[in-house]
Amino acid sequence: DFRIMTTELEYNEESGVAHVEFDQIPLNKPKFGLTQDELDKMMKSSFWKPCRAFCVVLYWAILAALITGSVLIILFGEGVLA
Repeated sequence: DFRIMTTELEYNEESGVAHVEFDQIPLNKPKFGLTQDELDKMMKSSFWKPCRAFCVVLYWAILAALITGSVLIILFGEGVLA
């Protein structure tokens, strides 16, 4: 993406012709996310490995609790264990 700016404007009054020159200036896009180097640094950080492991264990624990709860609701709702 470029931004176009006027650099020179000449107007000939006799012929009524205007001559305009433009320069293209690249736009600086806002930074979004991390670069590959920043991602590599984060991946090698000692903080993220235990954090990822904790999140995986927490996910499976919550999933197991939800499945166990749904089975208990079905069993108690049917009157099997009541």
